[in-house]
Amino acid sequence: MSTRHTISSFVLPLIIFPILLALGCRYMYAEHIAAGMSESIQALCPPPSLQSRNLTPPFILASSKIYHRSYTFVPSVDHAICHLIAYFHLLLDSPFHAPRKFPSYLLATGLPLIIIPHIEAYRYRGKQYWLLRSPTFWLMMAQSVTLGITYAMYWPVLIISRAGSSEAEESNRRTNSETKNSEKIAKLIGPLQAEGLVFGLAIGFALPSVAMVLQNDPLVTWIWQFYPVYVALAQVVYISLRTTDRPHRQNVIRAFYIACFLIASISHILFVLPLFQQIDWKMQLSELLIPLRPSTGAHPSRRAHSFLKWDYALGFGSISVGLLWSAGNFGQVLAMLLWYAIAIPAFGAGGAVMGILAWRDL
Repeated sequence: MSTRHTISSFVLPLIIFPILLALGCRYMYAEHIAAGMSESIQALCPPPSLQSRNLTPPFILASSKIYHRSYTFVPSVDHAICHLIAYFHLLLDSPFHAPRKFPSYLLATGLPLIIIPHIEAYRYRGKQYWLLRSPTFWLMMAQSVTLGITYAMYWPVLIISRAGSSEAEESNRRTNSETKNSEKIAKLIGPLQAEGLVFGLAIGFALPSVAMVLQNDPLVTWIWQFYPVYVALAQVVYISLRTTDRPHRQNVIRAFYIACFLIASISHILFVLPLFQQIDWKMQLSELLIPLRPSTGAHPSRRAHSFLKWDYALGFGSISVGLLWSAGNFGQVLAMLLWYAIAIPAFGAGGAVMGILAWRDL
């Protein structure tokens, strides 16, 4: 194993991604907790002994809802769940436009955050850690500890796992391009698996996400938390009900990638373009998308929005950096960085990442 291979495939991942992980711990958790976000959530979820008093939180939301409900019929568990639901509804019930709209923006443009663990599970199948073949595990982990933290741990495991495969290393040395290996994805994903993935994402992710935003009900928000399980179950049901394969499997993957790129890109444009018609468009654009340090005196929904913006940025940051290991040479790395610089403002982070995935896999 060459020194260059050791540095690029082992040393760099163990330097870069822990830095991203540390940034997530600081800017998402430490600073937002210090700014009082936990106290705001606790105000919406009084302990069981005080719930009968109908205490009014010390801040105003767009609608007054009761977030402490019988989600599991175990009071102590329901109280813990209430904190999770209250966080989401600080956004969904915010009296301000930007915090209220950002969950919709994340769900519409964040498709790569959902599909990458599924797609990567097929790459070098049998030659990577078994845990990487379980997208449901990683997506449920993202639901528990945030996208930013999860993907900062996911990518070094993925990169080191593949680098440790002597067979993958030999193939890369023979082709001198990771992208040529990546072309095998369309062959590794069978027609039923490809269609099952599309069906699973439509039924298990898209429908619950639309329901959460439109219904804006704490119970629906709680049900949405388990969308990774719904995706997996929908895939199993679809594949079990289908008895015959269809040809042209590559066309399924190609159409799926193009659709994801269009959904993420068009959603970004629809959210961002109207802001440029405003006199204070710079402030509004920053308020919607740019993660900043939380202010102690800000409304709790703005602090919750800040937390989610950091989560979104660090999640896509880890993915964008991780995909650089798909490059076969330094020139391709520079081309990918140039693409990010152009595509992220134009198509959003989701569209930019889908463009890289299409280049790599199709």
